[in-house]
Formats: sequence, structure tokens, C-alpha cells
Amino acid sequence: MARLANSERGLSPFAIRQLYVACITSVADYGSPIWWRGQAQFKKPLQALQNLGLRKILGVFKTAPIVPMEVEAALQPPEVRLNTNLRKFAIRAIKLAPWHPINQELSSLPAIGPKPMVQLERIKVLTQDLVDSANLEPLQHFKYPPWNRVTPYTVEISSLSKDEAAQAHNSNPHLGKDEFTIYTDASSMPEESSVGIGVGLVVLDSSQEIVYQETLNLGDSQLVYNGELEGTTRAVEFASRVAKPGQTYYIYSDNQAGLYRLKTPSDNPGQACQIRASQAAEVVKSKGAAISINWVPGHTDVYGNELADSLAKAATKLVPSTDKTSFAVLGCRVRKASSREWESVLDQYDRQPNQNPATYKNQFPWQLRSKVQVPPGTKRELASSFYQLKLGHGYIKSYLYRIGRAESDLCRCGKRETTEHLLLGCKQTEIAQARAKLQDEMKGLRLSLKLLMHTKIGIGKTLSFLKETRLCTRKWHLERRQEEAGEAGEAGEVEEAGEAREAREAGEVGEE
Repeated sequence: MARLANSERGLSPFAIRQLYVACITSVADYGSPIWWRGQAQFKKPLQALQNLGLRKILGVFKTAPIVPMEVEAALQPPEVRLNTNLRKFAIRAIKLAPWHPINQELSSLPAIGPKPMVQLERIKVLTQDLVDSANLEPLQHFKYPPWNRVTPYTVEISSLSKDEAAQAHNSNPHLGKDEFTIYTDASSMPEESSVGIGVGLVVLDSSQEIVYQETLNLGDSQLVYNGELEGTTRAVEFASRVAKPGQTYYIYSDNQAGLYRLKTPSDNPGQACQIRASQAAEVVKSKGAAISINWVPGHTDVYGNELADSLAKAATKLVPSTDKTSFAVLGCRVRKASSREWESVLDQYDRQPNQNPATYKNQFPWQLRSKVQVPPGTKRELASSFYQLKLGHGYIKSYLYRIGRAESDLCRCGKRETTEHLLLGCKQTEIAQARAKLQDEMKGLRLSLKLLMHTKIGIGKTLSFLKETRLCTRKWHLERRQEEAGEAGEAGEVEEAGEAREAREAGEVGEE
């Protein structure tokens, strides 16, 4: 990584972060579900490894604060990451067949008592904390062998854009007498106005008249993705009940993830809907009818999709028809648990005594993300200058003066040089002109560090500002130091000439 990037050139922060996650943490964490129990002796070397990676990802100085760097690089602290790995392993264990050796060992463990737990007992506790196995989404292990993964229906997903696909769909309605369209949708509303995931289904005949509609609620232990799968499955099941020879049923869903799942038979989560859809499609075919499942863009004024969407929204207030928990929800619970642990680390960091109001935590609210904020294609030098300015450790006079690398902390305009001063207040001509342009692009919004360096729209504009001014880059720093040295040399020559003239005049007076 050191050879692939430095603060001036090399791979972007996005690419270096990918490299770190794929090639460094995967090796460092290998087998962690077996050996990780929160041991202190493992935290220090893993944290030291991460500190090196953080500096290479962001292109910042060695003195940059670790916790803000982890937030900016979207990398969990090692302890949180290892706990997350343990929870993910617990979910994988739940997915395994009951006769798998791991599950056999888990089921044979005695009741957990006061004695220290072995690692499998810790995993068992995690599985119990995540979900009640009796209410878990069912899986039929080894249902689909590799040589027989064919579905009795076709799934079509257009490669057109949403607007183009909607226009094509609306301009080519199915008008045959024996052709029917079925639209399905799922919806999730704010918790205070709903009780779970709503599913809507509407059937239209060739004249676009409603011949059937259905709603149901899946409860709060499933996601919209599960609702989309359920809606499409129920559409196929409806066709299997009413199909007659020669009829064709076109089923439309606006969720591509659900359609890809139905298109790919496997033993992964969502299998129950796939099995039901396949069985129902076989019935449709046996009755001499045809069926196809298709993607239609949502929220693009497609009549049937809008009807299904309104039914799904209304269904969010119905009494849930099931209490099953999906594996997708378990993944969300793991992410939430990781976020809570990370937030706890940040709370401890906030409670540390700190009198400097210009530090990162006093300038920017914590934002936990899954990727770095700067765009993937940002040039290395530009990204480094951005993060140095944001963290306050870089080619800034106030920082350089504090570590003894500058004779003064004053900007060339005479004010104390800080990140806030360079971005918001410096009067140097080039910087002031670029700031005026930046102000125009922000369309009247009041400029602040939070707006410019902590919001999506502000970061893009700030990067353009930094590209134009070259602030906080090594070249900018060296050029400025050279200019200041030249000015100091000229001032020294003038001062020496003045002293010589004074000495000469004093000598002439003495001779008189």
C-alpha cells in the first residue's frame, strides 16, 4: 500500500480502502470466530495495523486523530469489526442444515451456567439473541442440485432506463382477450403509522379493469424485499387457481432484487417463495396457460403499478398475517448492533477532556458510513488536501507552528491560518476569487465548514475549490515557503543596506 499511494499521487482513497478491506483485514481476521473473545492482547496489534491503513487511505499526517480517521475512512474499529464477524458467523450457522457438525455441536451443548463459556457457547448465545429459531424463515437444504436449476417461468428484466422502460410498457399494453396483467408491490411506512410490511396485488383484464385485488401485512420482522417476493409469489399462485387453457398472465414487479432471486434457484434465503412460485407455475402450465414475470419501473405513472403501490401502503396498517423473521432482517440486526458498538466507542471518545474547540469532534457531527465521502475518481493529491484540512493536521500554518515546523502561525494575509480561515475568510486574491465562485455555486447558502466538508453537495464543490486554489498540498506549501524565504531575503538585503548607510553617515559625522 505504501508503494501504491502517498499524499501526492497513487490510487484514490476509494481504491486503497478496497485494497485494505480485501487484502489486509481478510488476512488479519482469518478464523476470528474461533479465537476472538475480546482479548486485549489482540486489540493493540490490530489497531496498529489499522492506523497504518488509515493514513494510507486518507493521505494524512501521522499525528492525525485515529477515531475521526476511522469515521472518515468508513472503517469500524478492530474490536467492533471482530464482534461483527462473530455475529455473521452465528447467522451462517443458523442457515446450515440441522445435521451439519456445527449445529450438532451447538444443539448438544449443556445449559449455559456461571462457568466461563467456550467459543461455541458464545456463538449459541448470539444466535438466541438474534432470533427465535421457531419463527425463522424456513430453508430446505439441498433442494436444488446444481444440474437441475431451471424455473418453470421466465423472468424478464429490461436493460432500459426507468423512463424508457415505463414509456415502452405504457405504449405496448397487452390487449388480447385472454391476457391478464398482475401488478404487485410492497411498502414500508414510518413506524408510528404502520405495523409492518404491506403487500398489494391487483389483477387487470385486457380492458384495464380490476378483476381482483389482495392485500396483506408481513409484520415488522421482514423487509420490503421479502414483501416483493411474497407479492410476486402470490400473483403466480392466483394465476394457478384461475388459469384456463389459452390464457396468458403477465406479472409485473418493480423490485429487481426479488426478480433475480426468483430467477436463480438456490438454497439461499427467499427459497420458500421460490418453491411456492415454481409449484404454482407448474400448475399454470398443466392447465394449458402461460405465465411470465417481468420488471416494471416503479413510481413512473404506470397505472397498474400505482394501484399496487396504493394497496401496499394501505396494507401497512393491517393486522400482520405472519410472525416469521427473514434472514434479511437478521443482517439488518447485525448492522444495527455494529453501529451501536461503534457509537459507544465514539461516546467514550467524546467524553475525553478536550479544550480545543477546533478539533474534529467539535466541528462535525459523527456520521457512520459504509464508504468514503469523496467520489471514487478523486485524484490522490486533491483527496489528501481535503482530509488534511478536515482533520486539521496538514500543511496549515497553525498546525505546522504547533509542531515546530513553521516560524509563525500567521497566513500571508496576516490572520491566524486555520482550516476555517483558508476556506471561509482568507483575503488573498486567488483564494477570495475562488471562494466567491464557490458561494455562487452554493446558490446563496451560508458557507460553513459543516456545509463544505460534511455534506454531499458541499464536498463536491469544496473539491473543485481546492483543485483551483491548490490549498494544503505539498507543492503549494513548498512554493509558498520559497516565496516567503525570497521575500525575507529581500527584506534582509534592504535592512543591511539601511544599516550600512546609517553607519556611513555616523562616520561622516564623527569626522566633522
